[in-house]
Amino acid sequence: MIAVNHTGALDASYALALVGVEPGADGNPQPGFVLVGEFSDWSARHTFENRVLKLASEANKKEVEKKTEEYGDEEIVVLTKGGRDEIAYAYTNATLVVSNGVGPIKKVLDVRFGKAKSLEANETFLRARSRTASREGLFGYLDGAALARTVESAPAAMSQGEGAAFRQLFDGLGLRSLESVAMSSAFADGRV
Repeated sequence: MIAVNHTGALDASYALALVGVEPGADGNPQPGFVLVGEFSDWSARHTFENRVLKLASEANKKEVEKKTEEYGDEEIVVLTKGGRDEIAYAYTNATLVVSNGVGPIKKVLDVRFGKAKSLEANETFLRARSRTASREGLFGYLDGAALARTVESAPAAMSQGEGAAFRQLFDGLGLRSLESVAMSSAFADGRV
């Protein structure tokens, strides 16, 4: 989506976020990621649907199972292949939310409709954002306290194998004491 946007083929703003640890389609814990795209108009959203989410329209042809789940007034579409790999997405007006699970989408929709606090209400985020020089281009933010809570609240299965290695790396780098990290960059002539 980033590359398509910067070539001028798509007019959208977007965000990528880790929103916690969720059980995957196979029941094992996995990081919950979301990509949120805010399109300039319906035409841009339609272009994205036709080019990028073709998997959804061709679900039956590729042995991909397509289910829908109602969440409030919104519909979440869930695509699975072989009962394991899962991708989910939901639209609300000109906003698209894509994730590797339903849980993260529900969290984003809750924020969107005022049922949960937005990152914009986080004082640490606001301080970090105000200290970055650029208002256009790329902005990155890591909330150290939230990441530490995510690591601590991960299911017991995350204490074994790859999960244990991640926790060891997390502790070894001293990331528990990290308040936040922010970065920004600006675009000039289509380049970062």
